[in-house]
Amino acid sequence: MVFSSYQFLFVFLPITFFVFLFLQKLKNTQITSLWLLIASVAFYTFWNPRDILPLSLSILVNYSVYQCMKRFSRRILFMWSGIAFNLVFLASYKYLNFGDWHGFKFVADQSIPLGISFYTFTQIAFLVDCYKEGFEQNDIIRYSLFVGYFPHLICGPILSFKQLYPQLSEHGKLGTSQRNIALFCLYFSIGLFKKIIIADSLGDYVNQVFDANINTFFCCKTCLWAILSYAVQLYFDFSGYSDMAVGVSKLFGVDIPYNFDAPYKSKSIIEFWRRWHISLSNFLKNYVYIPLGGNRVAPFRLYLNLFLVMILGGIWHGGAWTYVVWGGYHGALLIVNHFWRRHRLTFIAIPECLQNFTKPIFTFLLVCCGWVLFRSHSLGFAGNMYMSIFNMDYGIEIAFNRYWILAVGLLYIIFAPDTIRIGGRLFDEDRKKRSIIATAVACGVMMSVAIIRMSGSVQHFIYSGF
Repeated sequence: MVFSSYQFLFVFLPITFFVFLFLQKLKNTQITSLWLLIASVAFYTFWNPRDILPLSLSILVNYSVYQCMKRFSRRILFMWSGIAFNLVFLASYKYLNFGDWHGFKFVADQSIPLGISFYTFTQIAFLVDCYKEGFEQNDIIRYSLFVGYFPHLICGPILSFKQLYPQLSEHGKLGTSQRNIALFCLYFSIGLFKKIIIADSLGDYVNQVFDANINTFFCCKTCLWAILSYAVQLYFDFSGYSDMAVGVSKLFGVDIPYNFDAPYKSKSIIEFWRRWHISLSNFLKNYVYIPLGGNRVAPFRLYLNLFLVMILGGIWHGGAWTYVVWGGYHGALLIVNHFWRRHRLTFIAIPECLQNFTKPIFTFLLVCCGWVLFRSHSLGFAGNMYMSIFNMDYGIEIAFNRYWILAVGLLYIIFAPDTIRIGGRLFDEDRKKRSIIATAVACGVMMSVAIIRMSGSVQHFIYSGF
């Protein structure tokens, strides 16, 4: 099931929450943790029962490696063995048919377990942190909950152990409150509106264009509408999931980090990657970029490291050359951006007020160019899309009839603060009562409109495929 489904909203979540409320009265964190683990297993099994086996194997192996690191002296050997297992485990599902060379396949087509990239990277970070810092005693139940906690399991964020485990421990704050219930209503209603009304509505047009045959050429107008629609769809689909995940987790008194900070308002590519998919950016920075030397190395080495890290970030999304080139594209942009800053280059003296207007637009256009590679099913199709943009008189035209939805999405991106900031302002001490009532009414309207538009044919979240 997905967050934007009737089964989740009216069956799974109420049962999980009300049983949790009852168990909370026992004041036994271990029992409530066990219940959340059972609920997480049920949630994950509903998607595809077969996916529970690789998830269970991954958890058992990594927990066993952790136990070995605790008991034996050669911790570095066990850490690297665990990392190797995780990488081989991930590659066996995602990369054996990398690129699909001329139709040749190493293994038969197989479905990729949901969330495998997220829970694999989460456990790699856990092993590295264990080696560097060590952790208190933890049992298999709460470790399994740390990895498989259902709000973050499918589409992240990629959590570090120290972010989540203390909240699940005996001395943690596992439980609910009126404040957390109010935040759930806020975050979930905004996220559901983003997903159902904006992302899913634009998805049909995007699929018509980007799922076409490789030899299909579209006219310039169709390509531009499709690219802009996908940029908005992807943002609202992923940020909508993040809003709902943070909100659902609030119900149980668990804080998980937010994955977005208004990324399309960024004034540079460097800033964009600090705001977009924050947990993946932090993982790549802390566990790849900094160990390679970070900003302390010579300029050439720094640029090479940036490029390699972004290639890895592209590959993380899937075993296709489009992701590799997309990662390389952003690596090249980061190199140019760092070089520009280091040498303080400029073409002409532009007033700061004008820069504040032009930089976000220019950055957004560069990001949109990259989304063509990210969404295309092959490099050849991506090339056709780029060429079609400059071909004004040739190609198939598909009528675009989602103007108001696209306009609402763009206006939200430009003017609205991110959800996490709205939540922070809601409980500001100086907040007037009528403002809180207005926010509650707005959330009720968004929730109602989204529920009315929900249908039996649920559209999965884009990042659940990674």
